Formats: sequence, structure tokens, C-alpha cells
Amino acid sequence: MTITPQNLIALLPLLIVGLTVVVVMLSIAWRRNHFLNATLSVIGLNAALVSLWFVGQAGAMDVTPLMRVDGFAMLYTGLVLLASLATCTFAYPWLEGYNDNK
Repeated sequence: MTITPQNLIALLPLLIVGLTVVVVMLSIAWRRNHFLNATLSVIGLNAALVSLWFVGQAGAMDVTPLMRVDGFAMLYTGLVLLASLATCTFAYPWLEGYNDNK
């Protein structure tokens, strides 16, 4: 199977979230700083949310035989990203107040 640039645009939110996870894990391994990690997480999730606009411009397509990107996929991807942003927003104050394992 050949991956085209249009397929990469369709996978852009997933690729950005995956890259964000790797960057945050490396940041945690390097130095534990809740503010930096929360900021990196929110920036990555917002970038993935913005990339949904580019996916919408590309239109509906079959990326792989098991994965189709269309309006419903973008809607539910956006909902998951918004829920993740809310989780990061509410987790940061809790982590700052949690005194164990810093």
C-alpha cells in the first residue's frame, strides 16, 4: 500500500497526538515539571484540533481498508480531543496540590 500526502493529511490529528505523547514522555523522563508537561500536552492537543480543519478540506477518504476519514470521524475525533483538553486542564491543579511522588 502506498501512502500519499493526502493520506498523511487525513492521519494528521493522530500523528500529532502520537508525537505529543512521545514529547511529553521524554519531557517527564528529563525533568518532572507539571507546568511544562501540561503546557506541552495542551499545545499538542490544540494543534491536533486545528489540524482537523485541514482534514476537512481534504474531504472524505479511505486511508486504509479499515479506516475511513469522513465527517463523523472528524466529529468524534474533535470530541475526544476536547475531552482530553478538559482532562489536562483539570488535572494540572490537582497535580500541583498532590504532594506525593514529586
